[in-house]
Amino acid sequence: MRLEWLIVLIASLVLACASTQPASDTANATIAKQVALADEAYELGRYGTAASRYRQALLYARSEDDAQLIAPLLHNLGTSLQQSHLCEDAHVAFQEAFDLYQSIGDDTGSLMSLLGRATCEHALRVPRAKETLEDVLKRARSLGHTAVAARAASGLAAISLSQNLKEGEAY
Repeated sequence: MRLEWLIVLIASLVLACASTQPASDTANATIAKQVALADEAYELGRYGTAASRYRQALLYARSEDDAQLIAPLLHNLGTSLQQSHLCEDAHVAFQEAFDLYQSIGDDTGSLMSLLGRATCEHALRVPRAKETLEDVLKRARSLGHTAVAARAASGLAAISLSQNLKEGEAY
């Protein structure tokens, strides 16, 4: 669920060309290095280290005030935190990524961050998880993302099943 391809693309674009708010070479190099280290740690299953590296990259990215760079970093931070079983912190990261993706009109990024948020809400047994998953399902269908729609439908089925169990039973 990480947006690795997007981070690589954005880092390449930031390093390769000037934008309306050009980033310093030092910041670019630091962001790229931290992302590379975060991705490596994530692939090795060292999710806490990955989260720490994404946070470092975010410090520099925020100084550049570039939502297209910050949003995928937040999403990947959320995924790393989620894998570290820190769903409350992951929820915050996914929500911020969602808001940024919405502000720049990135429907796919918004969908993926909303799915991350819904997954955290479900894990935390937040009552609004059902509504969030219904929103993910509706958005995924409209965008033609069948795998995401299936995942949302699966989450909704799990919630429905859990609501039908007696107190003390597990699903």
